[in-house]
Amino acid sequence: MIYESIPEYSKEEIKQATVNNDVETLLRIVLSVALYAEDVKYAQDFCIKFSNHTNFNVRGNSILGFGHLARIHGKLDESLVKPIIENGLNDKNEFVRQQSDCAKDDTEFFLKWKYK
Repeated sequence: MIYESIPEYSKEEIKQATVNNDVETLLRIVLSVALYAEDVKYAQDFCIKFSNHTNFNVRGNSILGFGHLARIHGKLDESLVKPIIENGLNDKNEFVRQQSDCAKDDTEFFLKWKYK
């Protein structure tokens, strides 16, 4: 794994990557939306949309995005997001499980969510 800063993408770049299902771009875009979008509902819905993507990087980063949203905005729809994080903790892919664990930690700390 290589750390790289996440750029802010334009609405057009986001739309194009979504339409093309461009995995290499989507795995960054889901984090970019979580980090830079001012509209928390839009960002939450975007991460929800890609949280069940067939590519584990996109799926894991989408779930990690919930942690960023919890930290930055201090709110998420628990009834929608918490089950996704819980499912991610049991994902077949280790990367997704790790990203889900980070999101779980962030939502516990910033949103005071309780997990089983």
